[in-house]
Amino acid sequence: MFMRAIAPVFSKGDYVGTIETVVDFKDLNDYFKKDGVVFYVLMKNEYLPIANFASYQQKLMLDNYTIVNQEVNGLDFIKEINFQGTGYLKRGDYYVLYTPIVDINGEHVGFFVLTWSESLSLASFKG
Repeated sequence: MFMRAIAPVFSKGDYVGTIETVVDFKDLNDYFKKDGVVFYVLMKNEYLPIANFASYQQKLMLDNYTIVNQEVNGLDFIKEINFQGTGYLKRGDYYVLYTPIVDINGEHVGFFVLTWSESLSLASFKG
């Protein structure tokens, strides 16, 4: 599975076109994993019928979301959390950062979630 992003391009306030990028989830998972961060993509369950070429194990299904980029559910605590907007929180020894995913029409379709251990040094995030 992959992520596709489209953004408008403007020049001096005039719309001149769009730019599109496609990134495989595995590449994103690996990028964050090297620094000790786990990256999750949560898709609203109502969009599962659209992803008709993919199937997801029951263990990856949360109350209202499905983890679409991992094979292991490390978000067992998610049922206690009501993500809204962008934010972060601490659960036990882990930090959680989340931000909404919106489609081209501005509709909320899921969340990007990053988790990392409290023991992880902030220096790890410097490229």
